[in-house]
Formats: sequence, C-alpha cells, structure tokens
Amino acid sequence: MSLPQVASTINLVLDEGEKNASIVHIKSSESSDSSSDLDLSQSKNRVKKHSKWLGLFFTVLSGFLFASVGILVKHMKGYHVLNLGLFRFLGIFLPALPCTLMEIWKHKAKGNTIFEPLWPLSEPAKLRTMIVLFGRALFGFGAIISQFIAIQYIPVADAVVISSCSSVFVGFAAHLFLREKCGVFPFLTAIMTVTGVAIMSRPPMLTGSKEYDWDTMIGTGFALSRMVLTSFKIVFVRYLRDMNASLVVMTTGFLQLMQCFVISLALGVFEIPTKLSDLGLLVLLGLIGFSSQMSLTWALKCEKAGPFAVVRTSSDTLFAFLLQFLIFSVIPDMYSGIGAAIITTAVLLTVFKKWISSLPEDDKVRGIFTSAFLC
Repeated sequence: MSLPQVASTINLVLDEGEKNASIVHIKSSESSDSSSDLDLSQSKNRVKKHSKWLGLFFTVLSGFLFASVGILVKHMKGYHVLNLGLFRFLGIFLPALPCTLMEIWKHKAKGNTIFEPLWPLSEPAKLRTMIVLFGRALFGFGAIISQFIAIQYIPVADAVVISSCSSVFVGFAAHLFLREKCGVFPFLTAIMTVTGVAIMSRPPMLTGSKEYDWDTMIGTGFALSRMVLTSFKIVFVRYLRDMNASLVVMTTGFLQLMQCFVISLALGVFEIPTKLSDLGLLVLLGLIGFSSQMSLTWALKCEKAGPFAVVRTSSDTLFAFLLQFLIFSVIPDMYSGIGAAIITTAVLLTVFKKWISSLPEDDKVRGIFTSAFLC
C-alpha cells in the first residue's frame, strides 16, 4: 500500500473515531438530559404528594379549630354574644390590616391601585360592588352572631351540623342572585337536609312529650338562620372574587367590628372582661377564629375543592361531637345522631356532585354519574 493510501486510511479511521466519540457524547448528553428530566419529574411528584398530605393536615386542623371556637363560646356563656363577637371580629380585622397595607404598597409600586373595583362610586358598577361588599359584611356579621346564640341553647355539635347545610342551599341563592343553573338534585338534597334538621329539633311527635323544648327550638332556629345567612354570604363572596382578597377581608372585618360595637353600646351590653383569665380566653377566641380561616385558605391552596369540602365537613362534625363529650360530657342522643347522619350525607352528596360537574366532559367518571347528579 502506498503512503498516500495509508494516510487516507488513517484519516478515515480518525474521522470515524471522532464521529463515534461525538455519538457517544450526544447519547451521554441525551442520557444526562433524560436522567435530569426523570429526577425533575420525581421531585415534582414528591412535592405534589407532600402538598396533598399538607392540604389534608390543614383541612383537618381547620375543622378542629372551627369546632374549638364553638366550645369556647359555649364555655363563656356568662358573656353576651356581642362581646364574644367583638373579639371574633378583631381576629378577622387586625391580621388583615397589615396584609392589605402591603398589597396597597405593592400595587402602588406597579402604578395601579387595589381600590379600582370600588372607586369612583359615580360609576354604577363600582357602586354596586360597594353595596355588595356592605352586604357581605352584614350577612357575615349576622351569620357569626346567630351561630353564637345557637350554641347558647343547643349542643355545639348540633349547631355545627345544622350550619354545615349552607353548602346545600348555596345553589338556590346563586340561582336567585347570580342566575346560575339549579337542577332537580339540589331540591332532593334540600329535602334530606330539612328532614335531618326536623329530627334534630326533637318535635313532640317523635319524642312523645306534650310540648316543644323551647331552648331546642330557639337554638335550632338561630342555627338555621346562620345557615341561610352563610349561604347568601358565599354568593356575595363569589360576586367579589375579582377584588383583592386582603381588601375584602379587612373591609368586612372592620365593618363587622363596627356593627358589633355600635349594637352592643345601643343595647347596653358592652362589657370589658375584669378577669385576666376571661380576657385571655376572649383573645384566644379571636386567634383561633383567625387561625381557622388561615388553615382553610392554606388547605385550599394544597388540595382540590372537592376532597377539601368532604374532609372539612366530616372533621367539623367529628371534632364537635368529640370535644363536647371530652369537655362538657355531652353524649349525643338518638335524634342528634340520626339528624347529623342525614344532614352530613346530604352535604357530602352535594360536594360529590360539584366535584363530578368540575370534571372534563369526556371523563369516564363524569359520564357514569351525569344522569344521577347533573339533572
């Protein structure tokens, strides 16, 4: 073989070697990228899994704290409900104030304002939004005070269970005010709910007594009032969903605090606690109320609304029965048990129906339950 041919052969081998080295490098890079993508995917799955467990934890914690508020209100029967409400509303307003100021500063730095949906009031749409904001504060005030009054007359668990019916009746309120669709299914769950409430009110025809227990009737009536007011409050919250959340919470908290203060002065029931222990419990009432709302917010960020609502409803009821037994030694009777079971079933069916309707139209699960739940 001549020298030029040898040189040509060597160059060919070197070229092939470089190509093979390049291929190996490319494959190595692809393998590295694939490994990196796999690690990223596994990391996301771990975060998602941890987020789901975190959502479950905050949901259960929210239910426990909500039931604890009822237990504290029951324990402090010596104070007027408006005085209890003052600390409850302080627990809403004070933490929301710095959050709102921070939001105002952030928006100002960007050259806009969080008050845009409310100002100027000369515009009909913004005036309507302001009226709805006042309505949300008014109905929220009425709902909390009604709940506190109900707890004074009936067991905490009964008041909590009846109040949880609001999710069943929100559909009717949304149909009236927001023109949302309302099918046959909400009417069926509403009938179940009314039946459960009727059983928990212990009418003479069930108990065999000669007349109604008026404490039970008054407590049940206020628990129902709380349920109705909460239903409309939720509708107002839906209407205000485009507003800054911190501004809504701060404004409604301030308005509710002022309502409570003025009414307590007008009725002559305003009272400042003289015992340090009572003052501590009232401050704790406000802190627990705020913590319950924060836990609820964090839970919704980590968990989907459907599973959240199921766990929240179940934990509210469970902790209410458990805490009233541990602290007040109150054992639920047959009427509380049956009524709570019927109402909780209606609420869980409503939640399940909402979850089904939120699935994609081509989802198999939605197809199976459409005829039953979306009628």
